[in-house]
Amino acid sequence: MTPDDPDPIEAPVASMIMFAEVDGVLTDFSWEGDFEIDLEASIRDGNMSITGFTDPDGLGLNSACATCTLLNIDLFHELGVALTTGTYPVENFGPTGLRSEATYTPSFAVSSTAFGSNDSDPNTQPWSGEIVVGTLTADAVVGTFEFVLYDGGATGPPYPEVTITNGSFRLSLD
Repeated sequence: MTPDDPDPIEAPVASMIMFAEVDGVLTDFSWEGDFEIDLEASIRDGNMSITGFTDPDGLGLNSACATCTLLNIDLFHELGVALTTGTYPVENFGPTGLRSEATYTPSFAVSSTAFGSNDSDPNTQPWSGEIVVGTLTADAVVGTFEFVLYDGGATGPPYPEVTITNGSFRLSLD
C-alpha cells in the first residue's frame, strides 16, 4: 500500500454465539468467521438464516467432517415486509406473517439424516417450536428458540425426532 492508495475496506467479521440442548445434551454451535452477511438487507427483505455448527476435528463445513453438526434456523415474514422482533412460530402461515423453520444435521457423512421442523405429517406429529427474537439490528440479532425436528425421509409416521430446547443465540458483526 502506498500513501496514495486508499485503506482497504474490511468486511465485518461475523460472530455466532449459539447454545442449545439436543435431546437433553448441551451443545455449543458457536463459531466466528470472516464471511460477508448483510443483516440490514436480510431484515429489510423479510428473511434470514441463522446457522451454528460444531467442528470437533477442525475440518470446517465440508462433507469430509463426519463429526460436524449443523443447526440452521430460517426466519420469514410471509407478508413481504421487514422482519421484526417477536415470536416466529413453526407453521405454514400464521396470522402475523412471522414464521420459522429449523434443520438439524447430526453429521456431514454421506448417509447422514437431516431433521426438519416441517418434515412430518402435522396430523400425526404436530409441528412445534418457535424462535423469539429480542434484538434485531443491522449489527446484531439475538434470540431464543426451541423445536421438535423430524426425519420425514424415514419410515413413518411416527417419524424419528430430535428435540432442541433451551436454545439461545447472538449473531453479531464485529
